[in-house]
Amino acid sequence: MLYRLWITATLVAGLTASQHKAKNSETDCRPIDAFSTGLREYLVQLDTSSDSSDIDQRVGFQLPSVPISSIVIQTDSISCSRAATAYYARLTSPPANRAVALIRMGSVFIVVDPRVKIGEFTGHAVFDSTFTINLSNFAG
Repeated sequence: MLYRLWITATLVAGLTASQHKAKNSETDCRPIDAFSTGLREYLVQLDTSSDSSDIDQRVGFQLPSVPISSIVIQTDSISCSRAATAYYARLTSPPANRAVALIRMGSVFIVVDPRVKIGEFTGHAVFDSTFTINLSNFAG
């Protein structure tokens, strides 16, 4: 688990807000980049692992077990706008520019802005398909 947290922290450290906002200023989503690809790979690992700690994490985060093809990076403007609105509504001091990584995992969405930290880790939120119910929050 510490290794996965280290990977996530390393990916986050390599990116800046200006890099991803400049590349994708027309939407609230980050472009498909190393961060979003790494997050998808982590979710695939949680989904396919038979290790009890990975299964416990997946269940604790309220992530469904789905076919790998159902774990998809989303970049469409409507989903990104809805996800960003729901994600930033939870924060007392959201960043000025919205830029979330959005991944659909079956019927739920994982939303992350790597600039939003919980301690030293990135804050993730899991929402239902309507972005009205925040199923869980975790730091990774």
